[in-house]
Amino acid sequence: MRRALAILAIVLGLAGVVRAESDDEVAARHLLIALRVLAYDRALADRVTGSDIVVVVIHADTDAGRADRDRWLAGFALVPNVKVSGKPVRAQAIALDDKLDANLAASHPALAIVSAGITDIKAIRRATRAHHVLSFSLRDSDARDGLSVAYRERDDGNELLVNLDASRAEGVRFAAGLLQSAHLVEEGKP
Repeated sequence: MRRALAILAIVLGLAGVVRAESDDEVAARHLLIALRVLAYDRALADRVTGSDIVVVVIHADTDAGRADRDRWLAGFALVPNVKVSGKPVRAQAIALDDKLDANLAASHPALAIVSAGITDIKAIRRATRAHHVLSFSLRDSDARDGLSVAYRERDDGNELLVNLDASRAEGVRFAAGLLQSAHLVEEGKP
């Protein structure tokens, strides 16, 4: 995983020498990282029953939340025909509201990307665990608050944070290759 992320960073870094990445390109890069994490789930075949892999973007029903949702969906548009475990990936958006549980039940996603601006992590944590959906965020605090995976970019390097208790509660079993390159965190601990 670390090697794959390093190669991706080098390729994207070289592209950055010529020009800066657009927001859509950054979203596509973050999406590819989330999908790579999903590919390390040894229980994915048990959790996905359909012919495709559904990824939902859970967003706040605010202007900022809808803008972040649109950024993620634009990232999906930049990586058409992407597959995980040989299955095509399909994206959709779900607003964080009182219908979150029903919407997750209806869409049967394998991965939930939690967009920026969401503060009610407990509602998402409850729903992703109930429906065995891997949760992913770009805020490291979310992994400490009970989501499975967070990815953060810093000037001194990138880091993948994995909350094993949360991932197990979501029905996810990560392969050792991912766990060896990740920083393991526990809920409620700094």
